[in-house]
Amino acid sequence: MGIINYSISKGISNNILISGASSYLGSFLIEHYIDTNCKLTLLANSNTKRLQKMYKDNDNIQVISTDIRQLDNFKEQMKKICKRESFDKVYHLANPSPVNSNFQELIDVNITGLNILAELIVPNMLKIGHGVFITMGSSYFFNPPIKMELLNYSIAKAGLMTATRYWGNKFSSDNIQFLCFTPGPINSPLNKTQDIENLIPPKALIDRMIAIEEFHSKSDVIDIYFKNEGIHHRSLGTEKNISIDRAEETKA
Repeated sequence: MGIINYSISKGISNNILISGASSYLGSFLIEHYIDTNCKLTLLANSNTKRLQKMYKDNDNIQVISTDIRQLDNFKEQMKKICKRESFDKVYHLANPSPVNSNFQELIDVNITGLNILAELIVPNMLKIGHGVFITMGSSYFFNPPIKMELLNYSIAKAGLMTATRYWGNKFSSDNIQFLCFTPGPINSPLNKTQDIENLIPPKALIDRMIAIEEFHSKSDVIDIYFKNEGIHHRSLGTEKNISIDRAEETKA
C-alpha cells in the first residue's frame, strides 16, 4: 500500500516535543529553535542534568528525564505530560545504540515509542487543528549494512518507517502530517572512521529537514543524501524531488 498524499494547512508551531534531545542531532535541533518563541519539551535519558543546568534560566524549555525502554513508565509519564501540554510538533529522535542495544530495545524505542507518542499526542493535535510528527529512519533501508551487528538496527528503522507511514495514512484527512527522514551517514562522533567528505553536516541536515517540513505538504518518507558535495532529497512516496523554494514537486 502506498503513502496517502494529502494537502495540509500548517499552523505555526508553538509547542514542540523532542525525544532523544540529548543526542548529537538533538543538540543541533535545540540550537535551531532556542532563539524562537517556541516552547520546547526535551525528553532525555542521558545527560539530563547537563541539559537542565544549561537551560535552567530559559522559561521556554523544560527538560524531562525519561527512558522509553521502560514502556509502561514512559506511557504513564507521557499521559501526565499530555494533560498539561498540547504539542503541535514532535521530533522522535530517540534511538538506542545501534551496536550495543538488543533487538527488543531497538524496537521498543523506535517503533513502540512512536506509537505511544502518536496515541497520546494526536488527540490534542486534532483539537488544535494541525500537527507534525517527524521521525528518523536510516539509509540502511536502501543499502543494508555489511556488518551483522547493524542488522537489527536496520530492521528496527525499516519498521519505524512503516509505522510513520501507518500514522500518516490514518490521519490523512485531519491536517496532521507524519514525515520520516532517511538520511545517509551523518558527520558525528560515531562516524569518525568514515571519509568526512561523504558525511552529511548535522546543521545542514537539520536546516534541510525544517525546510522540507515547511514546503512539503504531504505525509511522506524523505530520503536525504549527500552527492556532488551537496545535500539532496527526494520523496519516496511519489519518487519526485521536493522543492524547498516553493510548495510544489518536480520530477526526479
